[in-house]
Amino acid sequence: MKKRLFIFLLTLGIMTGCTNDVKDSSDNAHDETRLADSLAITRATLDQVQQMYAHHTTLSLKETDVNEKSVTLTFEAHSVSTQEQLEQGVKDVLMEISKHTVDSEPISDGIATVYDHYNVYIIVNDDVKEISKATIKKAEQQITWGSIIN
Repeated sequence: MKKRLFIFLLTLGIMTGCTNDVKDSSDNAHDETRLADSLAITRATLDQVQQMYAHHTTLSLKETDVNEKSVTLTFEAHSVSTQEQLEQGVKDVLMEISKHTVDSEPISDGIATVYDHYNVYIIVNDDVKEISKATIKKAEQQITWGSIIN
């Protein structure tokens, strides 16, 4: 009887140890997923920032789009007189998006760690036409500007 009890307890101990190992492995996988998800730009984040900048007097954020690989931001310039003013307005919006993204850290003016995971396309229109474009290529940590305001 003692021998059976000993075998039973030994078997139970081994099985409990195996179950804990599986659980720990599962927790690690969950942590990695959580970390990746925490640097995701969500539709809700873009909607919130778009609401904040929808009626901005200088540079309005009119449209946003996000998918797994890219973010597109379309602005309308109202009273922007210089390229520097336009660029600063866009950088302010980029930083605001970063502030609403969990675990994103600022790197430099307008750039944050969240942009290491996306190609970002920026389009700026006035009332009539496109006046400027910019891109942030995934993991390059810089904004490349296209056409200049005349």
